[in-house]
Amino acid sequence: MRAAFFIQRALATNRRVNKDPDAPAPVTVRQVLQCATVNGARCAALLDKCGTLTPGKEADIVMIRADGMNVYPLNNALGTVVQAADVGNVDTVIIGGAIRKRRGALVGVDMQRFRQLVDESRSYLFGKANYTLDILS
Repeated sequence: MRAAFFIQRALATNRRVNKDPDAPAPVTVRQVLQCATVNGARCAALLDKCGTLTPGKEADIVMIRADGMNVYPLNNALGTVVQAADVGNVDTVIIGGAIRKRRGALVGVDMQRFRQLVDESRSYLFGKANYTLDILS
């Protein structure tokens, strides 16, 4: 959202500065958030299932902490979500009504097993590609 917001605004401003009569208006944080939520669901043909907090739809919710250094003080909730918050600010994630992340930690994920599977997958793929891992290159 942040990248889309700032890139669109920079391009729109550049066009206005260069006297383009068809320069678009800068997007708002509300428009970008709607694009990422309700309009994203609409584009994916899932609007009847998700995209808005509506009774009967799946509850897909991301709760963002607003006390982190990168978002404090909170002056505008939508602006904070679109322009400042990042993955480190995500406190809770609810997907289809089930809590998947709480207080910043994944729920129901064996991280030791996950890391083992990732390491095994990486080793397999690098072996097939005849690639030697060098983490300092």
